[in-house]
Amino acid sequence: MAASSRTSDVDIADDTVAVCTPRAAFEPRVLAERIQKTDGVVGGSARIAGTRIPVWTIESYRRLGAADAQIMDAFPTLQAIDLRAATAYSAANRAEINREIAENEEG
Repeated sequence: MAASSRTSDVDIADDTVAVCTPRAAFEPRVLAERIQKTDGVVGGSARIAGTRIPVWTIESYRRLGAADAQIMDAFPTLQAIDLRAATAYSAANRAEINREIAENEEG
């Protein structure tokens, strides 16, 4: 599957806009605000900031064909920007996310 070079604008706050491509993650500041890793919280996995929702869980939903609306129904505290940040993180850290999905499918 060829990578797309298409970009999409994502509203962050007020007049601030980040441009994201499938291969290039959000601006580091945005990922730092939206994605966190904390020892002892969800096994230290990358997660949506302020939640216990791991990025690998969101990626698993996507791989099963879930649309954003379905994921947000399953996790009502999430915002669209959280899903975009998780997708960007997953794309930039594919091996880590694949490993975590595999580990959690086994257990």
